[in-house]
Amino acid sequence: MKRNAGKKTAVPTLTITHSKLKDGAVPLTMSERNDLSHHILPTSAQLVGVCLTVISIVKVLHIGQAGVLMDKFLAFDVLLFTISATLSYASMRRARSENLEKYADQFFMLGLFALGACAVLLSLEMF
Repeated sequence: MKRNAGKKTAVPTLTITHSKLKDGAVPLTMSERNDLSHHILPTSAQLVGVCLTVISIVKVLHIGQAGVLMDKFLAFDVLLFTISATLSYASMRRARSENLEKYADQFFMLGLFALGACAVLLSLEMF
């Protein structure tokens, strides 16, 4: 004998609604927002080491006038990645950290473009 053989039972469903921004985008939660900082911090720290290694390689190779320019450019790049890592760490420590994370991302991208330019300059100088 089956119980409730002919009856349909209602299964409760959970609906999640997000408040939308003016442009229709769904705002990120705090954990989703700070995920970027968790990636920027270690990567920026590693790229500081990469820049310092390239500076020492340029010094050992005695590239010439382009090497002097590249040293300055890479030193500026180290500064960009250090600022990015510092802002990323600060954004993970603070409760309301949207601006810090945004600036950390911008400094990181600027540092990546500068490092790419140094890589092109180094490869052109070696030929």
